[in-house]
Amino acid sequence: MLSRRQVFAVRVFDAATKLAAGLSIVAILAIIIALSVVTPVHRDAKFVFTHYENSTGWSSTGLVVLLGLLQSVQANHIPLATTHRKHNRSSFTIIGYDAAAHLCEECADAASLAPLAVFWGVAISAVAGFAFILALLFNISDLDGVLTTVTGSPLMQIFLDSLGLSGAT
Repeated sequence: MLSRRQVFAVRVFDAATKLAAGLSIVAILAIIIALSVVTPVHRDAKFVFTHYENSTGWSSTGLVVLLGLLQSVQANHIPLATTHRKHNRSSFTIIGYDAAAHLCEECADAASLAPLAVFWGVAISAVAGFAFILALLFNISDLDGVLTTVTGSPLMQIFLDSLGLSGAT
């Protein structure tokens, strides 16, 4: 038998999880709207979808694209062989979409609900992440400034350039 405390804890955890998910989506939407409204100069679609800049020193475009997919397992401030400049690598991802897989054994009808939870977690994260990245790319006002930022974070530099010092913090 479940005690009242356990039932209450499950309900509190459920409410907290829904609140955190909602706040995450609201935060992403707020950032997208703020960048879109306040940024003085926006990039065009040609820049966002066709511009490619390889400043890694590697000549293979395919290798560079694959390395770019490993953003979350990289080191910042790696000196590049061809330019002898230090480029900051962004290291942000939307994580937690697999949390449903870790909680599968906690639900009553795990065989049918867990796959749906994982699917919707991945789908919502993919859509939100793609929209976030598009907003960042359309709102880069100074590409060289973002690549050589003194803040140590290209993401923060985009916010500084778009929103100003008071808006970025």
